[in-house]
Amino acid sequence: MDVILGTYDEVLLGFRVVEIGKGLQIEASFTDNSHTGSIRCVSISKNGILASGSTDETIRLFNLKKQKELGSLIHHDGSVTSLDFHKNFLFSTSEDKTLCIWKTFTWECLRTLKGHKAAINYVNIHPSGKLALTVGRDKALHTWNLITGRSAFITNLHKIADIVKWSPDGESYVIVVQNKIDIYSVETAEVTQTIEAEGRINCFEFLNNTICSYGGEGGNVVFYDLSTSKQLHVCETGTVRIKGLCISCCKLRNHDTHPILTIASSEGIVKLYTLKVNKDEINTELLVEHNTGFRVTCLAVYCSKVDLSNKQTSEQENAEQKVDIEIEPVVKDSINVSDNDEESFNDNNDDNDDDNISNDNNDDDDDDNSNDNNNDDDDDEIKNVSKEKSVVISTDTESKGKKRKKRNRKRRSDQSLDTSKNDKTSTVERDIKKETDGVSPSKKRKRKKRSGTKN
Repeated sequence: MDVILGTYDEVLLGFRVVEIGKGLQIEASFTDNSHTGSIRCVSISKNGILASGSTDETIRLFNLKKQKELGSLIHHDGSVTSLDFHKNFLFSTSEDKTLCIWKTFTWECLRTLKGHKAAINYVNIHPSGKLALTVGRDKALHTWNLITGRSAFITNLHKIADIVKWSPDGESYVIVVQNKIDIYSVETAEVTQTIEAEGRINCFEFLNNTICSYGGEGGNVVFYDLSTSKQLHVCETGTVRIKGLCISCCKLRNHDTHPILTIASSEGIVKLYTLKVNKDEINTELLVEHNTGFRVTCLAVYCSKVDLSNKQTSEQENAEQKVDIEIEPVVKDSINVSDNDEESFNDNNDDNDDDNISNDNNDDDDDDNSNDNNNDDDDDEIKNVSKEKSVVISTDTESKGKKRKKRNRKRRSDQSLDTSKNDKTSTVERDIKKETDGVSPSKKRKRKKRSGTKN
């Protein structure tokens, strides 16, 4: 289990939770100083790729499994405010009012969606991958259709929202405005219930479709049942302000398989709790805590499929190997969704789950990307990617060659027709000269008269 923290001090901290006997211990795994500004957001994919956004307008990529830095994505013209992985895609928002969609592994910017009139604060993707929600400082909620790449709905919230979240089943969504939580129904698009907290809410998470949790000012984590509209439990963390909250189902070898609550406070304290969920109540038990000594801004947790012990078999390591390609992003032209652009972007990948979002490949040559994909010859998936790219490039060149051949054939045929005409005219002129050569002028005049009378 990896715990990742972003800080005001421009440092990205990585910790690993390991088992020692029957207890747990948090150990430092890495420290990254690549950012030149405070880190605003972090997100981790299912394959263990860490993305961090900062006020330096860049997104840094890091492979948690191999402990290897992959590079940076430079596209936004403002601070990166929110990141969200969904399957093989990364979504990023910024103070430049744009939502960017990145393809993982190639790290190509597929789309830059515009529509907000001010900075975007948060993005969250529907479980189906077909819709996305964004809220911004323009007091608007945008619902994006990811199949067409356009803004489907715009809702005026009359207040600046900080967080927006889909429920796990996708039938409802939550909008957080300061200390107020509004739960909306997808069918009616109306508020079904409202929760008010004592202080400002900095983080919100769903435990399941009916139970949610939130924390912020005051240092308490509150668990709330949406079906009964009752508060189930309050976890007193003993901190001043909670900046990050994650609920994960990590497998602990010497512990029961209960969900684990991880919180990070602004003063740099990280705590792990066991969540024991019953029908009408929730109990929390502290497992381990650690003081980092940094001012924390955000939190992310990654759970591998293996136990938290340091011993791993070779089969497990092979099963967890994923593609890691260090490629500079190919940024395409941004598209303004307010224009009548009916383009749909369909991504032709081997994964059947990638049909919702697409990659609109231009005719430009991507030789740099295909060359970078061959950096790791031992990885089978990298070979597959390079093969696919080489096929695409070869088909493009073949089609261009065929067109050239057709044009050349046309030119040759036109030239041959012109030459044949010239040859015909030249032969006629030669015959006339032969006939007229050696004939007296009087005979020529007689022949002309004869030809005139015949006509």
